[in-house]
Amino acid sequence: MTAIKRNKTNYPGVFFREGQRLGGRGIEKIYYIVFKDKNGKVIEEKAGRQYSDDMKPARANTIRSERIDGKRLSRKEIRDQQKTTQETVWTLDKIWEMYKAQKADNKAVNIDDNRYMKHVKLIFGKKEPSSLSQQEVDKFRVNLSTFLKPQSVKHVLNFL
Repeated sequence: MTAIKRNKTNYPGVFFREGQRLGGRGIEKIYYIVFKDKNGKVIEEKAGRQYSDDMKPARANTIRSERIDGKRLSRKEIRDQQKTTQETVWTLDKIWEMYKAQKADNKAVNIDDNRYMKHVKLIFGKKEPSSLSQQEVDKFRVNLSTFLKPQSVKHVLNFL
């Protein structure tokens, strides 16, 4: 097995390797940065790909200098931060699942769950309650009233 060759750039601490292009045919440059952290440990990390991340040697050098100064998080830290912010977003789906878990012994929850899955989840499931507008809810109500009886429409709207 052969090692992938490092190719120098005009910037110290920035090099690239050639790899298969993502989402297309051919080869693209994958830029890496090398620097020492505050403890003196040598860190090598990927800065980005030439086409998919629109990375250039100068941009990689900027990332390197920001990482040295502590102004930028590593790619792993950014991913972890995004994951935690996604976990704290309260969508209607998450709220419904928590409600269902609390009322698991109640028989009426099965009927409500069917209504939720059939009508509400498709349109509003991924939304946060604060992002719902009155206009969206009115449009939803009018649409439901075309094929449901008024009491059923009322029950479905109670979820919101």
